[in-house]
Amino acid sequence: MIFGGTFDPLHLGHLGLARHLLDGGHVTEIMFVPAGIPPHKLAARVTDARHRLQMIELAIAHDHRMTVSDYELRKEGLSFTIDMVAHFREQLGAGVRLLIGGDSLAELASWRRARELMESTQFLVYKRPGVAAPTAGELDRELGPTGHLLLDQVVEGPQFEISSTAVRRAVVEGRSLAGLVPDCIADYIEEHRLYRDDG
Repeated sequence: MIFGGTFDPLHLGHLGLARHLLDGGHVTEIMFVPAGIPPHKLAARVTDARHRLQMIELAIAHDHRMTVSDYELRKEGLSFTIDMVAHFREQLGAGVRLLIGGDSLAELASWRRARELMESTQFLVYKRPGVAAPTAGELDRELGPTGHLLLDQVVEGPQFEISSTAVRRAVVEGRSLAGLVPDCIADYIEEHRLYRDDG
């Protein structure tokens, strides 16, 4: 299962979601794939890739069911999901699955070659708090006559009211990161003085 994202930084919501899916038998392995240059965040400042990668490695070091790939960080150019999935399908076989949040499902039609991605990839969609799922009719209109099948790939579970933005804001405001990120990531952020001037 591919779990892509900026992970700036990885937080307890990401890890809680991953563990829920693993412990519940929905998947047997999750590969975190931090994005290089996300096309939807071109105007935003994204933390250096080596820091984002290192924080993930620290957080998952003791769970063999979780791995991390630096593929997106090594490649040149923008990070498009369809290219990433094609790469891992070539490396790992046709059974590659993609984990996205319910908010991403609502925006999927705007992704690069969205219909091709939807037709060639098995998704796992995790419901997000406060985000209503698109209707079957909306998905069919935006993604073609099989778009509604994505609703069959929605999984419910614990909701995690944490975001990377909230973590960065807590650092700026000098608040504790307890309950937001693992201790190892809190220590890393402190050691490298990350997010100190994040606006």
